[in-house]
Amino acid sequence: MRSKTFAGRFRGAVLPALSLAIGYLAASIEPAAASADFSSVASNINTSTTSLPGLITALAYGLGLMLGVQGIVKLKDHVDTPNQTPLRTGIIRLLVGGALFALPIVYEAMYNSIGNQAVFANEQTGGALTFWGALGPANNLNDVLVNVETSTQWIPGLLTSCAYLIGLLFGVAGLMKAREHVEQPEQTTLKEPVIRLLAGGALFALPTVMQAAQQSIDGNGGVLDELLLMVVPSNFLAINQGASATCTAPGWTFFGNAGVANGVGQTICNMTNSSTFIPALTSAFAYLFAVVLTIWGILKIKDNVINPQQTSIWEGVSRLAAAGGFFALPYMIEVATTTISGFLGAGNSFTNTGFNGAPTGAGLDEMMVKFTGDIFGPMLFTLNLFGYAVGVILLVIGISRLLKSAQEGPRGPGGIGTIMTFIGAGAMLSLSPLIGAFSHSEFGGAAYKTQSSIMYTTGMNPVEIAHVEAVISAVLQFMIILGVVAFLRGIYIIREVAEGRGQASLMAGITHMVGGSLAVNLGPVMNAAQNTLGLGAYGVNFF
Repeated sequence: MRSKTFAGRFRGAVLPALSLAIGYLAASIEPAAASADFSSVASNINTSTTSLPGLITALAYGLGLMLGVQGIVKLKDHVDTPNQTPLRTGIIRLLVGGALFALPIVYEAMYNSIGNQAVFANEQTGGALTFWGALGPANNLNDVLVNVETSTQWIPGLLTSCAYLIGLLFGVAGLMKAREHVEQPEQTTLKEPVIRLLAGGALFALPTVMQAAQQSIDGNGGVLDELLLMVVPSNFLAINQGASATCTAPGWTFFGNAGVANGVGQTICNMTNSSTFIPALTSAFAYLFAVVLTIWGILKIKDNVINPQQTSIWEGVSRLAAAGGFFALPYMIEVATTTISGFLGAGNSFTNTGFNGAPTGAGLDEMMVKFTGDIFGPMLFTLNLFGYAVGVILLVIGISRLLKSAQEGPRGPGGIGTIMTFIGAGAMLSLSPLIGAFSHSEFGGAAYKTQSSIMYTTGMNPVEIAHVEAVISAVLQFMIILGVVAFLRGIYIIREVAEGRGQASLMAGITHMVGGSLAVNLGPVMNAAQNTLGLGAYGVNFF
């Protein structure tokens, strides 16, 4: 019978309140426009919470009235029985009550201890973090990436609003803890109200904290939205045939027919040109994660001050450090690249000596030469873009390893896997210069010889010689593509070895890199072999 009574009370009291809460939540996320996405949901929630600061201030005002009355009563009790009621109990109630009446001034003082008064009003609604830049062209994969980015552009503002609301609560909690400390200093230490007020001030000044986290990494602290507009620089894509910001295929004329402008090479270029903003989307999500880490780090530092036995200081510091790394991602890309290659851009990228042109006449050799010529440039462009995108992703993974503990082994903050993740990222970003370094180490000035010439031509007419030399050049083009793929694979295998993956082998990674550089330099390899065996006058010379 008692259980039924309790169930009836639950249905009568709790369920209506729960229904009201669910209704309020549904109303807050109901889209205001015909189209709904994550951005509109976040924007609606952000808009629906704009009255919460006023509600908190009103509750604080009511609490201040109550403390004021209690303070006067405690002062009377102190006058009547000073041994039982200390003077401080009445004074602290009056002071805290007055502070709750002047709560906006307290909040402003909390903020100004860390942030900048000029942007205080803008940061209250999250406006300082809503500057997500547009990305690029439409009707392709980049358009999808733009839609993903656009549908999440209000999430940083929502996170800032949540941080601001938490800061409001910390302000009230800090004042209440100050009262408890004065009344019962043996139970409530001074650090509890102080850390709540400081943490609240840091949450009010979230963009300032974010700027400080970024500046601690890159020493600059520039505009944060530059990260969101990051695209692949054209000089990173100049692995061969010059630098270009757009992949293009030459197209060919087969057997005297009209030129082929939309062949396999152009298809590869279309796919690549539609994917150039993948690094930018990666950096945008890194930025979003950095905002979360900044708030999380502030809360962890507060927890450490209150209870250092349960929360270590490293948990808060590591999150702020990782956030700074994500905010400074372009600078981290520069550091990773110059660590491996010593400079940014193509630099040591290989420039071949040219290929023999396609022979005239209808035949399989002409089709082979023109097919490889059509896909050669687009494939190299695509592979270098792939290396750049993977390098950015590996940097994000490496920075996120700061959140792990030393018990993770190779994947911990200082583990060999984490170190090799950063090195692997730099190697991917420095693909062209790194292949150039391997090539010049192996062949010096004799690297990248791709123009073929048959030395022993007895019994062959000029047309036949041209056909053979053209096919040899086509083979060299295909081997260069395979060599770059093998080199990329070798970098990844070495990183997998450092991660402790049992299936990976260090020798396999080195073999892939060395073999890849040899495949890129197949002409010089054959020159060296022929000269060693004394066959230079009878084989094929590459120059």
